[in-house]
Amino acid sequence: MSLSKVIHYYGTAYKQHFCCLMLLLSILGFAQKSVTDIAVVDTTFQDSVIEKQDVLVDKIKRHADGYMIVNRKENKLYMYDGAELYYQDIELKSGVIVLDYTTNEVSAGRIKDSLGNFIQPPVFKQGVDEIFPDSIRFNFDSKKAIIWNSRSEQQGMNVKATTTKKQNDSVYYLRNAKITTAKDVDDPEYYIRVRTAKFVPKRKMISGLSNLYIADVPTPLFLPFAYFPMTQNRATGFLFPTIGENFNRGYFLQNGGYYFVKLLSLWSYA
Repeated sequence: MSLSKVIHYYGTAYKQHFCCLMLLLSILGFAQKSVTDIAVVDTTFQDSVIEKQDVLVDKIKRHADGYMIVNRKENKLYMYDGAELYYQDIELKSGVIVLDYTTNEVSAGRIKDSLGNFIQPPVFKQGVDEIFPDSIRFNFDSKKAIIWNSRSEQQGMNVKATTTKKQNDSVYYLRNAKITTAKDVDDPEYYIRVRTAKFVPKRKMISGLSNLYIADVPTPLFLPFAYFPMTQNRATGFLFPTIGENFNRGYFLQNGGYYFVKLLSLWSYA
């Protein structure tokens, strides 16, 4: 083999090896950059979750007679037996409370005793409004809530709803509710059944189809819609009747009707 051919052969091999080496270095550099970027993204996400969790924990006051467990993997706080949670103007007491740091939601419900009976139902209070449900789920960011079997007292009237949606601090939407002046709202002697209603605490309730029940028996008395004032000031609306009983008359309704504020004001000036 001549000297020129040898030089040409080794020159070509050198170029091929050099190109392969440069290609390998480029691949390694891209892979290292990708891994670094992924690590930075993961670290940022973890730091934001931890920071968000720490801020929420610092602002919330909590207590439980049983136990309190923080699950770092699920980002949840579990409180059991005599659980209490306080945040700004919100107070929540219940048998069990679960706080989710990722969604900023809290869930509360009852627990069972040794005999299998439900005890320690939730008590939810925000400002002057207070309700007594069987269970509740509340979001701290949106201030919205879903409430099951809520009970509340409004100006002498007791209200119980199967499902309640809390839209904001002053508006609730009720489904399948009972309105009564009886003391036992869970088993009242009489009540007005409301299918759907918009409820503004301490002010009013506007409902759809409603009818009167006596001893859980529906009566022919019904309304396609109704307006129930729940304020201490005078307001136009339906007056909730009271049910009485005596030996001569049997069961009867009294003090019910519709109250017109403006009409009464005109009559007073006549």
